[in-house]
Amino acid sequence: VTQPSQSGMAACRESLRALGLNQGATPAEIKTAFRMLAKTWHPDKHSGASKAAAEQRFKQIALAYETLVAEEAEASSSTARGGGRGAGP
Repeated sequence: VTQPSQSGMAACRESLRALGLNQGATPAEIKTAFRMLAKTWHPDKHSGASKAAAEQRFKQIALAYETLVAEEAEASSSTARGGGRGAGP
C-alpha cells in the first residue's frame, strides 16, 4: 500500500480523530464508527439550539468518512496499478 502525502496523512489523522478511531483502523471499523456517529448526530434527531451544533458535527463526521474512504480507494487503486512501494517504471 502506498503511503499518503504529508497533507494526506494529516487529513487521515484528523479524520480518524473525528470518528473516535486510532491509526490503523480497518475499513469496517471506520464504517461502523461513521454509522454510529451519524445516527447520533443527525440533525433531524435534534431540535432548538442543539440542532445547529448537531448539524456542524454531522458535517464533520461525513467529511471525515469521505476523506478516509477516498484515501482507501486511492491506495487500492495505486496498488492495483502497481504503484505500491518499490514499484519500478
